[in-house]
Amino acid sequence: MIPEILVKILAFIGVISILVTVHELGHFLVARLCGVRVLVFSIGFGKRICGFKKNGTEYILSAIPLGGYVSMLDEKESATKQAEIPSDSARGAALNEMSFLAKCSILLAGPMANFILAIVLYWFLFVVGVGGPKPIVGEIRESSKAEESGLEYGDQFMSVGKTEVRTWEGFLHAFVDAVLDEDETEVEVITVKGERKGKTINLVGVSLDEVSEEGPFEVLGFRPKVIELEAVIDKVIGGSPAQNAGFKPGDRVRSINGNLVESWSEFTQIVGSNAGNELLVILERKGTQVVVVVTPETVQRGVGAYGKVGVTVDLSAAWATESYGLVTAGELALEKTVQMSVMTLKFLWKLINLDASPKNLSGPIGIANYAGESVKLGFFELLKFLAVVSISLGVINLLPIPMLDGGHLLYYSLELVVGKPLSKKFRQFGMQLGLIILASLFLVATYNDLLKLNF
Repeated sequence: MIPEILVKILAFIGVISILVTVHELGHFLVARLCGVRVLVFSIGFGKRICGFKKNGTEYILSAIPLGGYVSMLDEKESATKQAEIPSDSARGAALNEMSFLAKCSILLAGPMANFILAIVLYWFLFVVGVGGPKPIVGEIRESSKAEESGLEYGDQFMSVGKTEVRTWEGFLHAFVDAVLDEDETEVEVITVKGERKGKTINLVGVSLDEVSEEGPFEVLGFRPKVIELEAVIDKVIGGSPAQNAGFKPGDRVRSINGNLVESWSEFTQIVGSNAGNELLVILERKGTQVVVVVTPETVQRGVGAYGKVGVTVDLSAAWATESYGLVTAGELALEKTVQMSVMTLKFLWKLINLDASPKNLSGPIGIANYAGESVKLGFFELLKFLAVVSISLGVINLLPIPMLDGGHLLYYSLELVVGKPLSKKFRQFGMQLGLIILASLFLVATYNDLLKLNF
């Protein structure tokens, strides 16, 4: 089996490579569209590993997979570089010679490509269906914010603020957004009696740091409800051990090898720990008992193996799936991307105002860890993670920090105001300042990642 640390490293390289390629491809395509000649299109930094040259552009893969760049023709080197390529090859203008609008379009194309990628990923997820446990309130702690707001055992969240929620994942995103923005938030729930009710949760004194360190459930003072499903067969997979043994949809599992089965989790636990072992199962079918013998097949899971008989349970009582048509999914994907972008900006503003701790920052180690965990959870979880990081990359690149796209946009805006190019000394100072800011953020984020590791 592949070691876990190697999985995380490979997942990190894969995620970063995809996001950087998309980002730089945005710059590249719009630069070409505007008639600017691109000298180098690089994935990664540092030493060149491999590549090729075509129509005056060198496409390369570099050694350090932590970014990438697109190098464009500068007006000072225009004559020399243009002379290096045949007359029938793709030539182009220098970036500095382009209009303010063209230069801004090229700069914005990178972050916009990341936002577009996130929209496409969310659109795909909404079309195929994203599942998760329903946000149903369990035990409530006395004198907690949950109790003060009037939440009761069995309440199912339908919305937080203006955001509709169907799963705990949706609730968590909406709740963090509310903490970043308001001193209170309105929620709508469905009670155990089926009544829709609106309630107000007081968020005064609740900080992002507290939510990050303790978790939203601890902050609010309740636990998600654990829903025990009955061991009733919903579907039997064709050709499976269960079908061969005589299981039928609607059967209620009563016992296995003489041990009573009270819930679906007990059933799966017994079956999972008995791969290859013959099991005597008593089923209840339309009021009568049926005895069957089944041998779970062996299925690999991580470094171990577990048993599987090929039956499913009806999850509708505990599980919600967000699945929509093509148009609706597109609208929701755009809405989700905007929501996550605004949340990222709110967090950065809180960070600048010192209302949020730098401990919330994550660096390469944290991204690698999350990427590895997403891979283990499955393809759809990896796509969700990819969308979130793509949005973060897009937002961060728009910040007015020299070395980032937003910093270059600031330079071009200043040049438009003063009516002439900025001095080389001013640009060099800005680049040094940007390098210090980014290096500081990188070190703080990496330090935070190291603190979270278990040695």
